[in-house]
Amino acid sequence: MRVLALLVLLLLVPASAQAATLAREGAELVYRSAPGEADDVVVQPGDPSTAPNKLFIYENGRKLVLGPGCVQGVLYPECSSEGITGVRVLAGDGDDRIIVLGDLPVLVDLGPGDDKLTSRGPTVTATGGDGADELSGEMGAGTLDGGAGGDALETHLADGSPAGPLLVAGGEGQDRIHVDGHSRPGITLTGGSGNDRFTHFIYESDHGMDVSCGPGDDRTVLRLADRMGDGCAPNVTGFTPDEVSRRFREGTLPVPARVEIVFRRRPGGGSRPAEVLARGVANRPAGPLRLQLKTTEAGRRRAKRDLKLYVFITTTVGGDRHTVRFDSRLR
Repeated sequence: MRVLALLVLLLLVPASAQAATLAREGAELVYRSAPGEADDVVVQPGDPSTAPNKLFIYENGRKLVLGPGCVQGVLYPECSSEGITGVRVLAGDGDDRIIVLGDLPVLVDLGPGDDKLTSRGPTVTATGGDGADELSGEMGAGTLDGGAGGDALETHLADGSPAGPLLVAGGEGQDRIHVDGHSRPGITLTGGSGNDRFTHFIYESDHGMDVSCGPGDDRTVLRLADRMGDGCAPNVTGFTPDEVSRRFREGTLPVPARVEIVFRRRPGGGSRPAEVLARGVANRPAGPLRLQLKTTEAGRRRAKRDLKLYVFITTTVGGDRHTVRFDSRLR
């Protein structure tokens, strides 16, 4: 009778009562979520002066079963990082919040749900799965893949990290993709299907990114050096932006497009917001770009040559729009 009662109790325990696990598996430290749990996990290295070769794990209010390589510390579980070549997090279903920081490669599978990832490592490989995910990686190489759903993907190109192939992929859905840091070769951005937004804050233009927007009405705010591909409005190619004229005769359009060119005064420190000095809008065929800009009242007041400018060029094809901004001088 007691055995039967115990079996009944076991059957009544929900699957979510299973505990997440943390253990060394081969050369990786692996966190495995329990089914049905929404994970809230932080993995970060110990202070080199007081806790060298240790990784600390904070699991907010969840039971955690520790395996080889890990023990319960005074406050939190801790694992040895000696011989560890990467940290892997398998979050599973649920709306997860994962933070993984350190100097080891990071591998994260967030699974279904509206998840949030903050990560830092020499390489980061993360997949969001189904749901509206937020993925942020400070990295030198790897992959951020949002999967299906409206995702926000942000990549910071970390100084001193190894420069390697880096892919940021939005997947199906209305995605926002942002890249910042120092430019380097080997970066690819893909939006997938949906109305996607691409932005950047990259300090140099030495290395262009390969961009594929995919189906949908996409908006890109990138650089002259970037290579616009499938589903994107085109970049203007073939000119150096050092000097420009209101009688714009610079570069080439690869396809017919509606073109808007705006000159704004480039203010010094503490100056008023940049004034519009000249603007021109017209439909233009493929080939050499020719557009006469109209001078504004502010432009007539500042008619001197060699004036420092911000130049904005926006091309529109169908529902796709692309804008570049660069510094120049008025010729």
